[in-house]
Amino acid sequence: MPRPARPAVMRAPLARSSGKSAVPSIEVVAVREDGGFSSGPSSTSTSDVAAFDLAPDWVCEVISPSTGRLDRTRKLPVYARELVGHLWIVDPISKTLERFVLAGGSWLLQGASGQDDLVRAEPFEAIEIDLSGFWID
Repeated sequence: MPRPARPAVMRAPLARSSGKSAVPSIEVVAVREDGGFSSGPSSTSTSDVAAFDLAPDWVCEVISPSTGRLDRTRKLPVYARELVGHLWIVDPISKTLERFVLAGGSWLLQGASGQDDLVRAEPFEAIEIDLSGFWID
């Protein structure tokens, strides 16, 4: 299925036929110009949807001591099963960004950066990201 034209940042559960879902901290879903997204033969407005059945291209999890285990052990397999292409894990305590790409159904670590690094990372490699702006001291 071709991806719709315009990306948007949203937060909603990613759910498919298995009934298991996961809510990422941040995700990017491509959205058509009319505000809907394609989910098969019918279209749905992004403003009245409880869960997406179109996997986002990129998901970012911002982990904390209370969510880190859940994010890594429960959510990552859901994202892999649903074919999310890119995953970032941001840890504000350790001030790190881990970047993963889905390869053969498994997450492959592309790199890890931290503190005040300048990063160019898929799927946003055209933009240089200054990590020093991510952290609260």
